[in-house]
Amino acid sequence: MSRIKYMTVVSLAFALLPTLTTAEALTTAADTLVVVNGEVITTAEFDAIMLKAHEGGSMDEMNAGKLYRLFQKSINDRLIIQEAEALGLGEEPAIRVPLVKRRENDARVAFAREHFRPVIEVADSEIEAYFETYYWQIQVRQISVRTEEQADSLRTAVLNGAPMDTLAREFSLDTMGFRGGIHNLKYWADVENEIRDASRDLEVGEISEPFRYREAYSFVRVEERRGLDEAAFDRYAPGIRSDLTIGKQEEAWRHFLDDLIQEFPVTIDKAIVAEIDADSTIAFDDEFLAGSERKIMTSGELYRDETQVRDAISYARKSDGLASFAVVSKRGVNDQRDELAWLRAAAGAGYLDDPQVVAKHEERRDQALIETYLTEFIASQIVFSRAEFQELYDANPDQFRGSDQVKLDTIVLRDEETAPALVFRLREGANFGFLAEQYADDPHVSFSRGAWASGEMFSVPIQQQLTTMEIGDTGDPVQIPTGWLVFQLAGRRPGPVQPIEMVEMQLRQISYQQKFNELLDEHLKLLIERSDIVRNEAAITRYFGEEY
Repeated sequence: MSRIKYMTVVSLAFALLPTLTTAEALTTAADTLVVVNGEVITTAEFDAIMLKAHEGGSMDEMNAGKLYRLFQKSINDRLIIQEAEALGLGEEPAIRVPLVKRRENDARVAFAREHFRPVIEVADSEIEAYFETYYWQIQVRQISVRTEEQADSLRTAVLNGAPMDTLAREFSLDTMGFRGGIHNLKYWADVENEIRDASRDLEVGEISEPFRYREAYSFVRVEERRGLDEAAFDRYAPGIRSDLTIGKQEEAWRHFLDDLIQEFPVTIDKAIVAEIDADSTIAFDDEFLAGSERKIMTSGELYRDETQVRDAISYARKSDGLASFAVVSKRGVNDQRDELAWLRAAAGAGYLDDPQVVAKHEERRDQALIETYLTEFIASQIVFSRAEFQELYDANPDQFRGSDQVKLDTIVLRDEETAPALVFRLREGANFGFLAEQYADDPHVSFSRGAWASGEMFSVPIQQQLTTMEIGDTGDPVQIPTGWLVFQLAGRRPGPVQPIEMVEMQLRQISYQQKFNELLDEHLKLLIERSDIVRNEAAITRYFGEEY
């Protein structure tokens, strides 16, 4: 954006902002800290801002200076939000649509939290029945090939006496092929569904018909069946209880949604669904996702359009990339139907206007306005040049050095017992060279004088000690593959300045931040000059203290 156009936009925005006279502002309540173009920031509001900063980790160490800077930032943020509002950014689809979606989701969650409270109980008899069904063991051998015809041919060869393990090693595409197709002995509960279905009714030695397996065709032979592993019951019972509990919760949730659909019916335009299904050949690419605003399903005054359903189908695919398009499409449509009935129930019960839902929405909206505004009116003005990078690089060489280099004198011992004694002697002032002479003939001890090397080259236990060591300090022994290492820091120096080509991204980040800060300061100065900001100095002093 050009400078002239930029100034025009700012001027226009401020012509639209509400104002509050100084006299009016001075009549504000005692807990008002500042009034920004008619909008009040109270101590309670700033408490909330401060709490959010703590939660985000930006206020780990509390002091008056940081608090006051956060207060100044809250004023600046309010100015930016006001201007963004005046420019209509809040109505841009890129901001409005995601915020509406998240507000609806918050309302649905709040509704479910209050209305979905199933009592889930799992009886001991259910655990025992599950264990008896799934905790016997089976071992199969498998061959997987590209086509069904290949699978038929190899299966016939095995039936005629060909060794299945040899054929698996030669032809099988699955991960068991190199083992002759043999699987480990597994509990029935741990067998993949496709293999379970194929082997369910087979006796030992029987071979299944070919079946679809991932991107291939397989057949299996049952090699062994073992009865119930009763000794494992105590080990697996807690996990079975957990699985059954989750299953009952999911079943209860399905009943909950079905009841909502009964109470708040959803009408689906099957013709549009058919059009979507007809696009299976271009599924999930940009052309598939580019739907229309036609209403594909409605419930009362609420609806979902074609684009939303296409997005839902694409999202459903992510949870199961191997499922057919028909399965994924049905799941996406059903998910949108469920959400629409659920949302209508939540909206009818007032949860879209629930104070916590509204507060979250307003907070997200403010943040979205700030981020969008800064992107469009600050970040978009930033440009870089190679000459600027070079100037920044030449003026600040220490910022672009590699890791510190260190020189370590080391002693390697084969046994752990000697290490503490050597560390003690070195820390008491023993000379490294003297110790080397003492142990020169000991084959279990080796010494070396280190060369300069980057600290990052050493193992993590050594790096951690080096951060606090001074030259001449001896570290604690560290275990290495050849024994135990005792080391002494013999030298430390800054790393070399890295070539400019290797730090270009760092230069770009530093330059960007500098330019961003400069442009933002200039922009905020203009906003402040054109604004009516009334500070309640008495309240500010009470809140932050005299030293602010």
